[in-house]
Amino acid sequence: MSVLERNPNRTEDNERSTVRKAVLFCPDCGRAAPPDEWERTARDGVETLECPACDATLTARPRALA
Repeated sequence: MSVLERNPNRTEDNERSTVRKAVLFCPDCGRAAPPDEWERTARDGVETLECPACDATLTARPRALA
């Protein structure tokens, strides 16, 4: 393959911008999804990220102060 030939596996720049790279995995049920597809709750100054399939808590961290 010469340097000038196009790689058939390469995506166009405009296609690449829609590809999601971040994926979270639930340790309890194995669900895999992007960060925006998980349940977010905020209680008592703590923000949690929970699995909508099995209600397992993925993360719990203090909420940022405004």
